[in-house]
Amino acid sequence: MIVAAAPFLKGAANAPIYLGVLEPPSAHHSNEFHVRVAFRFEDGRWRAMPHDAADQDALAKITSAFPNRVSWTIALHGRKLGEVTSERSAAYSAYSDIGVESLAAGADVPKVREGSADFTTWMGTAPFRPLVAVSVPNYRDPENWTPFEVSSALRTQAIAAFRRQTRLDMNCDGHPTRNYPDSNIEIFGRPRRSRRGEMLIALRPDPRLNRCEGPAGDEWQSVWFLAESDHFRWIGNALTILDIGDFNGDGAAEVLFQYDGYDNDGYMLLDPATASQTTFSWSYQ
Repeated sequence: MIVAAAPFLKGAANAPIYLGVLEPPSAHHSNEFHVRVAFRFEDGRWRAMPHDAADQDALAKITSAFPNRVSWTIALHGRKLGEVTSERSAAYSAYSDIGVESLAAGADVPKVREGSADFTTWMGTAPFRPLVAVSVPNYRDPENWTPFEVSSALRTQAIAAFRRQTRLDMNCDGHPTRNYPDSNIEIFGRPRRSRRGEMLIALRPDPRLNRCEGPAGDEWQSVWFLAESDHFRWIGNALTILDIGDFNGDGAAEVLFQYDGYDNDGYMLLDPATASQTTFSWSYQ
């Protein structure tokens, strides 16, 4: 793996690099596209933008921590789709507004319908999919993460990792167990593998087996692992890969996930080289 020394990283000694998401219109944000500023790369590391607000006073103070105006490169799968500029609101009025910036008038917004159904949020599913937004044109994937078919042997290893991580309440009696057959677990989505051999693999229980009342817990959603050879490391649940790219320009790719939970949405940035994670999230109440 090629890793540049810290002084040469873009954003290490210069202006910070912002990483966000061009989010499509939803019921909450009228009918307008917008960029949500989620992460900042500075002093050689990624940090989540401030997102914890216990009350309205804290929410008002968070606003000033976000940039006034940002020019963004919008990309998907290592390809530039366009450019937009966002402008910070005077103040956030709701917890779900944290990080949201309006697009400048006349913006030529890239729109992608394909794959939009994969990106469900607490507010529902939009007709367009979210797209990565980065304040410098860093969007290539030097490690060539590509979809692959999971072999039967790898599937067996993945299910064993799933069982070690996940207990399921199969009888709705408040006693979750790891005693369930392999046939109840399925590979979810499209696993990815890098040219170095690292793998991102998600599994989930057959959703028809969850007969309990109320919203399904994260254990019934996608359960994700970063794997290399026979070593599986759990990285999170209820995630969807939004995009993969070298967003800080250090020669190694990061993985940007969308998270969808109960009354809670967000993004998680994963560094596969170190398995480190940075999370930005918001609630709706």
